[in-house]
Amino acid sequence: MTVLFTGVHFLFYCRALKFIGPFVLMIYTILSRDLSRFLLIYAIFLIGFSQAFYLIFLSCARAKAEMDGTAISQVNNILDNPAESIMRMFIMTIGEFTVFYRELNGCKQQLMRNIGKFLFIVFELFVSIMQFNLLIAMMTRTYEEISSTPKEWKRQWAQVILMLELSLKPRDRLIALLKYSRPIGTDKRKRAFVVARKTTRESLSQTEKELREQQERDIQQEKRTLLKRRLKDMANLANNKDSLGGKMRPLTSYLNAPSTR
Repeated sequence: MTVLFTGVHFLFYCRALKFIGPFVLMIYTILSRDLSRFLLIYAIFLIGFSQAFYLIFLSCARAKAEMDGTAISQVNNILDNPAESIMRMFIMTIGEFTVFYRELNGCKQQLMRNIGKFLFIVFELFVSIMQFNLLIAMMTRTYEEISSTPKEWKRQWAQVILMLELSLKPRDRLIALLKYSRPIGTDKRKRAFVVARKTTRESLSQTEKELREQQERDIQQEKRTLLKRRLKDMANLANNKDSLGGKMRPLTSYLNAPSTR
């Protein structure tokens, strides 16, 4: 069991690989969404029809016991209990219904035999044919949805990284953040993961050009705001110096470099 669950856990990290990531995601999606819905509907049909056939075969066994003058426990009944009837219905869905139909056709009670044949046809149409074809259609739709997104493996890669980060302590996450991130603009508290890509301005699309220009304007605006704030602080310091009668030390300017002679 340990090896089995280790293999399943290994598939979690395989989602981030470009070659097999989409296929692993297909398996997870089919098992969690498509197959779960199918099993729910299939279980409802299976339990309902199995109990109906259990009552039909029980009536047939009683009729045969009355005709033979024996006890009902001595009559051969392939659906002698509700659990066995569920298993027999499951075997029928995979194509093995010869024994079931032969026993049903040999029922001594005419009404139960006709009802059983009608239910047998309905079961084969709605369960063995329609529901399994619906399952195939659902899995095909899931395959097409995932295969139509070529960048899906990158999103899975990001999810794997996020899950690994959440498994760490906050202090360890902060240390790792400072290692792989860089400050954005003039605000050192805003950090991001920078990807260096060699591109020219001609190779960028119109949207990328507009986004880059907007980022440059934002950075320039932040610099101007910071410069105005520093000038205002310098003016306030100069006013305080004049009001105190020159008791403060000389103010060092950050705008003009001192002249060297």
